[in-house]
Amino acid sequence: ALARALRRGDVSVAMAAAEGLAVIKADEHPDWGRVEQRLNGQSTAARAFDYLLVGRDQFGRRYDPTRRRFALVGLAATGPAAGRAGSDVIDLLKSKEEAHELRALAPAALARIDAGKQQAVPLLKAVLRDAEEWPDVRASAALALVSASPADPETRALLRQGLQDERALVRLGAARAVD
Repeated sequence: ALARALRRGDVSVAMAAAEGLAVIKADEHPDWGRVEQRLNGQSTAARAFDYLLVGRDQFGRRYDPTRRRFALVGLAATGPAAGRAGSDVIDLLKSKEEAHELRALAPAALARIDAGKQQAVPLLKAVLRDAEEWPDVRASAALALVSASPADPETRALLRQGLQDERALVRLGAARAVD
C-alpha cells in the first residue's frame, strides 16, 4: 500500500509513504525489486524522495540518515523522472561534510537519474580519481561510471587504474565494474 501511494499524484501522501518505507527499510525486503521497477519514471515519487534527501522535518531538522539513505535508493529507482533532483544528489556527493556512507550511495543514484544525458560522467570520473576521497565513495563511483559510460575509453583507463589502487575497496569496486 505504501509503495502504491508513492505513485499517486498527491506529493504529501507520497512523502508520508516514502518516510514510512524508509523507516521499515523496504529496500531490504525481497519484493523491493518489483517495487523498484514500478517506481521507474514516477515523478511524484521522485519529488517525495528528493524532499526526504534535502528537506527538513517538522522540527526544522534535516532528515535522519535512514530517511536520506532511502531517498537516494528511491531516487535511483525513479531513474530519469528524478532529473530535477540530480543537482541535489551532485551537491551531496561533492559535500565533504556529509557522511561518506551516505555519499557512497550518491553515484548509483546519479548514474540512474542522469541515464542517457552523460552529465554525471565527469563528476564520477573526478570522484574515482580523487585519492583523498573515501574508498567506499570511490568504489561506488567506479560502478556507477561503468553503467553511465561503459564504452568510453577514459572510463576503461580509469577502471584499470582503479584495479591498481592502494585501497582494497577501490580495487574491488573497479573489478566489479570491469566484470
